[in-house]
Amino acid sequence: MANSSTDAAVHPMVPVPDALQIVLEETAKRLTLSPAAHWEDVCELNQLVDEDHRILAQPVRVPSPGYPAYNASIMDGYAIHCPPGNDGSTRTLQNDGWTHCIVQSIYAGDDPAPRYPGEGEAIQDSFASFAPAAYITTGAAVPDGYNCVIPIENCTVDATRGKLKFTGIPKPGMWIRPVGCDMKADSCILQAGDALDAVAIGIVVQLGVRRVRVRRRPKVGILSTGNELLRLGETPVRVGQIPDANRPLLLALLQSFGNCIPVDLGIQTDDDVPALAQSLLDAMDECDVIISTGGISMGEKDMMEHVLVNQLGAHVHFGRIHMKPGKPTTFLTLAHKNVTKLIFALPGNPVSAMVCSELFLRPCLNLFAHYHGEPPSDSISGTDVEPAVQSMLQSARVLQPEVVATIAVKDLTLDTERPEYHRVMLEYYCANDGMMQVKATSTGVQRSSRLMSCHAADGLMILPQAIPGHLETAKMGDFYPVLLLGNHPNRRRTRLQDSIHIHGTKQWRVSLIYFKTTETSHSFEVQNTMSQVFGSSEVTLVSFQSCNGSARELVDQLEASVSSTSRSLVNLHMVVCAPSIPFPVMVEASNAIRKIPALSKNADSMAMQARQGACSHDSISALFEPVVGYGSQKDGSLILYLPEKGLEGALRNIQGMMTHALHIGRTSATSTR
Repeated sequence: MANSSTDAAVHPMVPVPDALQIVLEETAKRLTLSPAAHWEDVCELNQLVDEDHRILAQPVRVPSPGYPAYNASIMDGYAIHCPPGNDGSTRTLQNDGWTHCIVQSIYAGDDPAPRYPGEGEAIQDSFASFAPAAYITTGAAVPDGYNCVIPIENCTVDATRGKLKFTGIPKPGMWIRPVGCDMKADSCILQAGDALDAVAIGIVVQLGVRRVRVRRRPKVGILSTGNELLRLGETPVRVGQIPDANRPLLLALLQSFGNCIPVDLGIQTDDDVPALAQSLLDAMDECDVIISTGGISMGEKDMMEHVLVNQLGAHVHFGRIHMKPGKPTTFLTLAHKNVTKLIFALPGNPVSAMVCSELFLRPCLNLFAHYHGEPPSDSISGTDVEPAVQSMLQSARVLQPEVVATIAVKDLTLDTERPEYHRVMLEYYCANDGMMQVKATSTGVQRSSRLMSCHAADGLMILPQAIPGHLETAKMGDFYPVLLLGNHPNRRRTRLQDSIHIHGTKQWRVSLIYFKTTETSHSFEVQNTMSQVFGSSEVTLVSFQSCNGSARELVDQLEASVSSTSRSLVNLHMVVCAPSIPFPVMVEASNAIRKIPALSKNADSMAMQARQGACSHDSISALFEPVVGYGSQKDGSLILYLPEKGLEGALRNIQGMMTHALHIGRTSATSTR
């Protein structure tokens, strides 16, 4: 993109996956070319409590001797010595069953030095033949010489609290946590990149670690532009003035991210270009990332790109995005005092600003916070940068978790010009087959000015662009991916290459029906088999159903699944037949599936290959009649009917042909639209 361009209309619309890739690559370059120490801080324990979710820059190891640092009692009871190798079953009972004399009491935090009869106070002669015991509380240190704790509920103590007897058979180590059993000495208990949440802070405190090295949080400046904007508390003096909602919204949103330090840059008017330029320069002295809202569309007073490019020398990476809302979103970088600054110029409508912050800014800041592995080198340059950037992006979990949800309540009209990030509320429920399912309900009118559409939203449902005459609505019951909103642990975030949203076209996206009698559905085993054949990153189970009925009911269920499932999401409709299905029903189902309207053409040669592959793994599968075919022309997917016994062999035998067959199906579907 030429730097001299100032007319937003010349910018082509970039698909969201490409735009996100650009943002993350530029962020990774910024990190790669920075000295490692620049992104690390030392954090004291008291700071961890006050600052949520700081990210570890270096791993935390367990100091010697481990945790706990002493043998600790698990129960309130009595500590005794049980001879090694003696399970206590031959224990001699004498003196009316009394076996031990109680010589001391040990509470949590007490000195665990042992005391024995004759040490310190006088011990009654009648106790001389008894073994010593110590009353002990949960968490107290077990003294040397004791190797077993008898729970108090199993013990009986005489009236003088001098003698003890108990039920049960004692064993060495019983009810004692040995040294280092919870956390072994020198083990890496927290990794670089882990968030210091409540549990992690508790672990660090348990270990007695006084300070840790954490990732420095980038400073993110938020600037609002527009003559119509009022500051908090200001009263309108003319019609057309509105409160500046964007800045407080984004400041609060970034604060909730927990991965940056938001900086309020105030409001700038559209008319004072020199002041706007100076405000941006001042912000770059303090901030790593700058967000502006407004002034980025194609109006006469939309001056943000002009100022950034023509006056400050910024480079435009993209100036429009093929999405709704947020089309004018512009991403730039600017070298300021030998440091690259990342700039997000967002639209002025609050919904657009929020959605684009979730889609692009949050992953960018997650990469700042959660990048770990080899720290950036102080001397990396030239040809070393690109491999380092790609390595960083391969391992980073920076995208929000995704679910696949079915549309509830009513059909949704698709936009004819752009894919839409539709705000939805989610409901999780357990279906009749025991599988967890998700329903999505629209938050109502989706205008980019209507901030109420974000209220109570749990996610962004990614709806495809309409195809007039073919795909104009997302129907109730259809499945679509949803990008979750809100904060999620690092382990639940998604890698770029695993995202349905970003790389859906590179995966087998499966709608599975398990045809069975009464046994438990084996969806996990089927999915695991597919992952072994195609690779785990290439298989996504979009929907799962089980069918316990007849062949006719199976066919009805398959037709309903094909017709109701989003064509942009599922490309493989698969029926797996359990071995318990009677042979006549297997054959009836095979013949019926071949005739369903959703199957436009049978691929008999592939079906024969599947049969041979299944037979090579399980000879009984020679009796099964697989079905392989192309989905309806509008669908452009594959339909498979395969046996569970021999499934891996069947899939491996047709694996190489499936991608080509899918391409034929997609080409046929496109040519008819």
